[in-house]
Formats: sequence, C-alpha cells, structure tokens
Amino acid sequence: MREIKNAEFGGGRPLCYAHDLVSEGCAFDTACDRVFGYSSLRADIRGFVTNIKNPMSGRIGADSIGPVTIDEDIKASAGCLIDGKGGRHEI
Repeated sequence: MREIKNAEFGGGRPLCYAHDLVSEGCAFDTACDRVFGYSSLRADIRGFVTNIKNPMSGRIGADSIGPVTIDEDIKASAGCLIDGKGGRHEI
C-alpha cells in the first residue's frame, strides 16, 4: 500500500496507474484532469477535482467533483465509488 498525505498536484493525468494507493488531504490545481486513471485507491481530496477518468476500484471522495469519464478503454472495473458535492457515482 502506498500513502500520499497533504500533497498538491498539478498537470494532466496525475495519480494514474497506481495500485493500492491511499491519498489523504491532497489537492489538485485546476489544470489537473483525467486523474486516477486505471488506479485502485482510497482517496479523500481537499477541494475540487476537475475530471476523473477510468478509475479501476476503491473510493474517491472530494469536496466537489467535475465530470467522471468512463470509456471503452477501461477493461475490468472492480467497482469504484466516487462521492462529492456534485453527486455520487458507482462504477
């Protein structure tokens, strides 16, 4: 299990392809998009997440979450709960 606490991320596609990731108190700037692609994780994010794309499994919570993209490239989602002020998604 990998843990990241209170970090701030910028740029595109951060924290993709991570396995067994635990992220607590982290934040993303507005340039971050397509986060958590193909990752298995438990994440509690401070602030807004611009876009989440193709998470594999786990739980993602944030103060606010923009669009969640699931496309044909995700082969085997094992279930992911995404929860923010904008609503709840179960993949």
